[in-house]
Amino acid sequence: MLLGQRWALAILGVLEIGPRRFNELNRLVLGCSKRMLSATLVELADAGLVSRIDSSGVGPLCVTYSVTDEAVAVMGWSNQAPLPRAHPGNPIGKVD
Repeated sequence: MLLGQRWALAILGVLEIGPRRFNELNRLVLGCSKRMLSATLVELADAGLVSRIDSSGVGPLCVTYSVTDEAVAVMGWSNQAPLPRAHPGNPIGKVD
């Protein structure tokens, strides 16, 4: 099962806060290699849990990832009772 993979929940937890670019995710999900992050994002997108938004225009390629409504439903997240998640000052994987 995809959600049982080591990095899937950590990535979804970071994206639950809001949309992120690849390098932001790489900084926030400590211990996950770029290759593993990329592979897991592809699998999450294929499963419909993450959306990949390509906003390439005149400038350089800009890809943003965010959770889908399906991911919110599967994970049981709600706006009324948010779970503590990573933030830029406290990345996932960092032990306080």
